[in-house]
Amino acid sequence: MGRGKIDPDWFDIVYFDPIRVDFSNEVVLKVEASQEFMPTIFSEGPYRFRFYSRDGSEPPHVHVRRDRNHAKFWLAPTQLADDGGFGRTEIRRITRIIESNHDLILEEWYGHFGT
Repeated sequence: MGRGKIDPDWFDIVYFDPIRVDFSNEVVLKVEASQEFMPTIFSEGPYRFRFYSRDGSEPPHVHVRRDRNHAKFWLAPTQLADDGGFGRTEIRRITRIIESNHDLILEEWYGHFGT
């Protein structure tokens, strides 16, 4: 099995569970039968703002992705939960974007999770 890159955009549609294959020592990715959707709320510049469908049991929050970086922000109040590889300057920029779109993000959250 050759090694290659995984297109980060695939994670817009489904999530993958890594499985260790004993006889080859390689990680194989398989799509679970219950696909995990990651609705994208909006994009601004290089950032995509979304949430995971399985996150409804947590307080409202949003995930932000750019390239291989992936941060998580709580929404009430807007607060960084995990910087996901972003630097401080970008975190401040992303925080401002979230704050200026706060109502839209919460509307999408409650529309998706119904709570």
